Amino acid sequence: MNTKLWLFAVPALMAASVANAAIGTAEDVYFTSSGTSYFNTNNWQVNWVDGTSSTYAGTGYASVAAFTGYNWVGSSRLEASPVTFSYAGEGTGFLLNSLVLAGYSGSQTLTIIGYNGSTEVSSSTAYVTTDAQQFNLGWTTAITSFEIVLGDDYTGSVPANQNWGLGTLNITAVPEPESFAMLLAGLAVVGAVARRRRSMHA
Repeated sequence: MNTKLWLFAVPALMAASVANAAIGTAEDVYFTSSGTSYFNTNNWQVNWVDGTSSTYAGTGYASVAAFTGYNWVGSSRLEASPVTFSYAGEGTGFLLNSLVLAGYSGSQTLTIIGYNGSTEVSSSTAYVTTDAQQFNLGWTTAITSFEIVLGDDYTGSVPANQNWGLGTLNITAVPEPESFAMLLAGLAVVGAVARRRRSMHA
């Protein structure tokens, strides 16, 4: 490779790596019969269930399972609002890009609220029906937890069925500062080598 091209290409690749580390890579998070290793939830009234069961036929739970092809997590009682999901993955937090939601047996507005520590940093509303939908949030601020809060506009025959089903999440993890600090250090080393080569060929 041409020396001058090499001197340009390596720092550029390192810079790209640093940028990628800073924002992470978007990935889907799925639920299993025991939950997900990415999130902890704040109370036992959240159930992890296989939504393909005929027990839930015709409900939003089954709709979420059919939409995503995976299990769902749902609030099981009216008293479960709000439900908080705290990040348990690696890094300092995550961007919540999108999520799949449906109402259990009716329609209503849900509010998704993102927190960094105890500070609210993002909020979106989603009007859900028993047909699952993917809601793209477009949040650009890293969070450490999020809540799903029931609205007061439920339209269904049984108020106690103000429940929701949550399917696949798409998140972007934010790595620990040390992980891209090491890349920055590497970039500095490459820059020093490049400067030395330039001075030697001057």
